[in-house]
Amino acid sequence: MGDELPEIVRFTLLSLMPIVVLGFGLYYLFTNPTLPVGIQLGICFLIGGGIGNIYDRLKFGSVTDFMHIDFGLFRTGVFNFADVSIMIGIGILLIQSFKKKIIEPQL
Repeated sequence: MGDELPEIVRFTLLSLMPIVVLGFGLYYLFTNPTLPVGIQLGICFLIGGGIGNIYDRLKFGSVTDFMHIDFGLFRTGVFNFADVSIMIGIGILLIQSFKKKIIEPQL
């Protein structure tokens, strides 16, 4: 995806912008020490997965997907562990978001 984009646009969208977003995530994490542990954990999973994907993109020129699980009825597409980390982080943040809304009284 994005192979047909001009080199500068591809670099900006797929490498530079994610680095800026990861930097903001780290800044947010370290400047808000009172965040609930679940939110901190979710952000850490997102940042870890993002760093893994950025590393692949900068070192190899693209994100390498290398896992395929096939246990009879249970099959997955091809993915990498950085993507798994990102999805776990999103899942944790979603659960924290719903949990907070349930606990807060309705006014």
